Amino acid sequence: MALSAQRLPDDLQQAVNQARQKAGEFYQFTEDETPLLIQSQDGTASGKTFSVFYQYLRAVNPAVLPGQGHRNLVFITPLKSQIDLPAEIIELAERKQVKVLPFLSIGDLADLAFIPWGQEQQGEEATNKNRYQRWIKQAAGLLKRSLNDGPNAALVAFNRLEEELFTHARLERRLSEEADAGFVDEQQLLQDQLDKSNFNLVRRLQEACVELLNGLNTDIEGLITAAEHGHQGKAQLAVSMLQHLFPFQAALYQRCILLATTKKFDGSVTLLRQSKDGHFVHYTRPLDHLLGQKKVLPDNPLGELAQLPESERIDALKTQYFV
Repeated sequence: MALSAQRLPDDLQQAVNQARQKAGEFYQFTEDETPLLIQSQDGTASGKTFSVFYQYLRAVNPAVLPGQGHRNLVFITPLKSQIDLPAEIIELAERKQVKVLPFLSIGDLADLAFIPWGQEQQGEEATNKNRYQRWIKQAAGLLKRSLNDGPNAALVAFNRLEEELFTHARLERRLSEEADAGFVDEQQLLQDQLDKSNFNLVRRLQEACVELLNGLNTDIEGLITAAEHGHQGKAQLAVSMLQHLFPFQAALYQRCILLATTKKFDGSVTLLRQSKDGHFVHYTRPLDHLLGQKKVLPDNPLGELAQLPESERIDALKTQYFV
């Protein structure tokens, strides 16, 4: 039986849209410091994705500066294909001064052909390869002007990044050629090398960002404020890298819609902090700890329970531990 796409009659389409709009009121909320979880299992085509984004943006007042307890939206969905932002939502986010930032895995960060969600309308310009090449070119122009100040750790870091990017691109190209030729053994060898290169490339990206931040001798909030006021140069480059590589760090200082798949929920978030000497270092936190404001217990309660008689131990486990 042949299937053909047919447009819904206008009156039926209007009824569907009205029903979606009514259902979307379920996602209404206001800005607050406390976490809020919205879990939706509504069926396909119920408009939940659009409604979540719209209701969040509707509640944002751009006149109230972020950084003092503002709320971000972390949108987590099982499949990458479900992260689909209509142009209307992207335009509304820009008007409300909300950044749309993907929270990417190491594989996605290292995939040179990958276009982050929400940036598809930019086409090839938004691929990771073009993005990283722009960063390297910008850094070369900005950092070489300060060579008279002595050794430049940031410039060295970007040179390392450029070499790693070249190596990674060559591996991707060779793997594609071997796949087209059907050489399975060589494919596996190159795939193993590419998997290792994924980690190396992301490490070099993060190193370059951190060294650039260290050379600027200021805090991240100040850099983001400067970039939002149109400052170009090193500050703009640092913020662009920060938003792509450390999106949760950027979300501390500006309203963001953070996009992720459920696979990332089991992973860790890489954040930055300044040491006493003013240098930035990166560290990781489990994503569920970060979102739910979980705190690690100072003492392990199982240690005390282990000292109890068996009958009391079982009762304590039931009533105190497994609650």
